[in-house]
Amino acid sequence: MTNPPDQTDGDGGNDQEDKRWIVRLTEYARADIDATTAYLAGVVGDERADAWQNGLLEAAGRLARFPASHGTIPELALFQETVRQFWYTGNRRPRRGGPAWRVLFALRENDQDGAVVQVLHVRHGAQGPMTAEEAQAMERSQ
Repeated sequence: MTNPPDQTDGDGGNDQEDKRWIVRLTEYARADIDATTAYLAGVVGDERADAWQNGLLEAAGRLARFPASHGTIPELALFQETVRQFWYTGNRRPRRGGPAWRVLFALRENDQDGAVVQVLHVRHGAQGPMTAEEAQAMERSQ
């Protein structure tokens, strides 16, 4: 199995300004991806698990273009910043009732790094809403 990269460069922008966004994974998100990949390897084999991981990282990399176009999460009140999400289905065309994962991310800007899309968490869609404790653990890990 391959290890996900820490960041992906992209060019593009958001709906308001032309910006260059860098996509980065937090350790929390990296652990989510590693755990899911390991689980899938045991269920469907290494090849399909690696394909899932590579597809997820490719989809996350596309956040470098227009990241603000994605909606906010339902649990937004649990966070001190705006957290957005996109759904990853693991295949090109989503199947009705098929597995999907929520990829949670925040848009951050600072003088040192510029415009950064920080991937915070990857959560299976069948899981219920995040609890306050999960949100706090996620924020502490950044």
